[in-house]
Amino acid sequence: MKRYVVIGHSMGGKAAQLLASRNPAGLEALILVAPSPPTPQDMPQEIRNAMVHFYANREGAEIAFGNITLLPLEGNIREMVLEDMQKGAPSARAAWPETAMLEDISAEVKNINVPKLVLAGESDPVDRLETLKSDLLPRIPHAELLVIPQTGHLSPLESHSQIYKGISSFLAKQFQ
Repeated sequence: MKRYVVIGHSMGGKAAQLLASRNPAGLEALILVAPSPPTPQDMPQEIRNAMVHFYANREGAEIAFGNITLLPLEGNIREMVLEDMQKGAPSARAAWPETAMLEDISAEVKNINVPKLVLAGESDPVDRLETLKSDLLPRIPHAELLVIPQTGHLSPLESHSQIYKGISSFLAKQFQ
C-alpha cells in the first residue's frame, strides 16, 4: 500500500480536511497551510459576489493579490500568480464563495486520526490566525500549530523557506 501525506493551502486546506476525515488508506499525515476553516465563513453577500468576478481580469487579480499578500514576491513569481488567478474557469471561481465557503464540515474533521500540522501566516488577512485558533484548532484534535511571522495568505510563496522548514521538521518527527 502506498503511504502519503496530504497538504492543502487555503480552500485546498478545507478540501484536504474533508479528505483526511474519511481516513483513506495510506494517509500518514495532514498538513494545512493557511487553511480555510471547516466552519462556514461569515462574509457579507456583496463581498462573496465580488469574489466571483475578482479574478476575471488583470485589474481584479491585482486588487485581490494586494489584499492577500504581505511580503513582496519576486517579479516572475508575482506575474505567475497574477496569470494563474485569471486562468480559473468561471464556474470554479464561483463555486468557492457561493458554495464551498458556506459548507460546514466541522462534524467530519473531528474524525481525522493522523498527525496534523497547521501553518498559519501571522498576518494572513484571508484565513486569519484568530479564526484558525477559534474555528479550526478546537475541531481538529491534537493539531500542531506553527505561526509564520510577518506573513500573509500566500505563505508558500511569501515565506517559502519557513514553510519548508516547518513541514520538514514536522515530517521528521512523525517518521523517525
